[in-house]
Amino acid sequence: MTLTKKLNVTKLHINSEVKCRFATTEINSLVENVSEKAEEAEFVANLPEGAFITYFEMEIDGKVIVGDVKEKQQAKADYDAARSRGETAGHVAQAPRETNTFNISVNIAPYNFARFKLVYQQLLQRVRGAYKHQINVHPGQAVDDLQVNVTINESSPISIIHVPTFAAKLSDKSNKELLLLKGIEIINSF
Repeated sequence: MTLTKKLNVTKLHINSEVKCRFATTEINSLVENVSEKAEEAEFVANLPEGAFITYFEMEIDGKVIVGDVKEKQQAKADYDAARSRGETAGHVAQAPRETNTFNISVNIAPYNFARFKLVYQQLLQRVRGAYKHQINVHPGQAVDDLQVNVTINESSPISIIHVPTFAAKLSDKSNKELLLLKGIEIINSF
């Protein structure tokens, strides 16, 4: 996420549910513009290998805009025109197939906010006897309301869950302690 000093990410909630080795992940974020002029924010969502986007929406100026696919040049031209008029506008682009990056450019009006919701899904692949479910969290700044919730509902037993450490002060805690600290609940196992 690329932000100026006048933009604040005030909320970032990531909820992921794994059922039958199929993950659905929803990212919800709120960004506020505390500037006297319109500011552009570029959101970059790094998706896991093999993930595909199923839904996208933005709320800007109190209006909810559900993602609409347009021809690439027309979408960019519409966004640039709105931006040059100082209006709040959004432009969504997916990087080339070789990468798993999804870019969302948002021009936020003065003293306003933008909210976005991105949903992606992926089939988890078994590699060396284990399934890997990866969630990338890179807000680019400290976030007051940051939550990452993962729910696993599987019929087979889970033998291990690994959660990487989040910060130096948490590095002394075990994975189990981190799970409990973050409120991660294991419903069933696989």
